[in-house]
Amino acid sequence: NGKNDTDFESFGKVFFNDKQGNLWVGTQGSGLYKIAKATLEIRRYAMPEGLSSNNVMGIAQAANGELLLATDGGGLNIFDPKTETFSSVQYGKTQGKLNSNALLNILVDRDANVWIGTFNGGINVYKAHKTRFETLTQTGSRKGELSHRSVLSICEAKNGQIYIGTDGGGLNRFDNRLKTFSPIPN
Repeated sequence: NGKNDTDFESFGKVFFNDKQGNLWVGTQGSGLYKIAKATLEIRRYAMPEGLSSNNVMGIAQAANGELLLATDGGGLNIFDPKTETFSSVQYGKTQGKLNSNALLNILVDRDANVWIGTFNGGINVYKAHKTRFETLTQTGSRKGELSHRSVLSICEAKNGQIYIGTDGGGLNRFDNRLKTFSPIPN
């Protein structure tokens, strides 16, 4: 299991093309792989050298070039390509912290906000101009709430509209002006 190990036999994979011409492969079990497209050189990143979990569920890139990794069990991992080092943001009991370390996906929207879907923790949003996470953890029991707390996917439409796929609650559309969710009928 060296730095250039190419064992891709882990269950589940997520692929991401960064702005520097690299293909990143996140796996559920053997960490993260960087493939330089120009040379096809492969580099592996795994626990305990940097990653806080070898289960990489989602990958996004911040405006500053940092790679943001949603991990299952290890919270948010941040890879700095300049120093090739990782830092992490973990679950915290105080307001403004991640409300779960079981992250399932991640999206950076056109306004540089970071949306993180969690297992049973709803959504954590890190807004570009703030210094803490905002959590959207409703249960769907009232109008305007997220229909389920486990968020499997988050995507942004061309018009900037955010859509959230849940585990058991269907698809939701987020109204950024009202800060509410509405279910999308089948």
